[in-house]
Amino acid sequence: MLSAEALRLTLIEVLLPTGVATSGAAYPTLAAGRVYDSRPAPVEDLDRADDTALPCLSLFTTSSGVNLRGDASSNWDTIAYTEIEIVAELMVKVQDDDGGFADAAETDPEGRMILAALCSQVRRLIEVSPLVRKIVRKIEDLDEPTFAVPELGLRYHRIMMKYRFSIKDDVFSQAGGLPEPCASVLAALPEQSYAREKLEALALQFPAQTMTPLKGVDMRTGSTVPGATVNFPS
Repeated sequence: MLSAEALRLTLIEVLLPTGVATSGAAYPTLAAGRVYDSRPAPVEDLDRADDTALPCLSLFTTSSGVNLRGDASSNWDTIAYTEIEIVAELMVKVQDDDGGFADAAETDPEGRMILAALCSQVRRLIEVSPLVRKIVRKIEDLDEPTFAVPELGLRYHRIMMKYRFSIKDDVFSQAGGLPEPCASVLAALPEQSYAREKLEALALQFPAQTMTPLKGVDMRTGSTVPGATVNFPS
């Protein structure tokens, strides 16, 4: 579902606005520029000379679908939904025999408070964003379980923000290009943004469609059932 993918890309723009790093403006979250689309934090984004745990965000679309509004609804009378998981964590560089990789930091009270603040920032940005409202009808659910390893008795600085959104369904046009609401989102995204680049590339996959023109409609009057009589009031 394209609207589900467009929502995730929109969230990337909301959490990491285009131009913030070059303009000198403050980042909207503690994650700063460490916001990743459908991938975990890479070790290259860590300062190799610093062992400080750094907040980061990774966004994943876990599911999407549509339901009819009712038993008598037509195929286009739908309610769409998507589930997006935002992984908020404090990442550190860990060394093994194969080299360094990024992993979640082990828990401590100070780190837990930093992560709680990060999740609160994410939630507020999503709730007030005009861009998000172009796709989202309603935030239906949010669950924030803490990542843990029960067998080892360990907890890490990683919280899964599991969102379930009620969203607008895809509405295609014969003119081609992205369906709504993706087209409206694309028009509202800033130039040179990551989300705009991805959606513009996707729009090329939907050329205009040529429909066979309707030349006419033939109609028969009278009964179509042998022996039946149809009486119309005068």
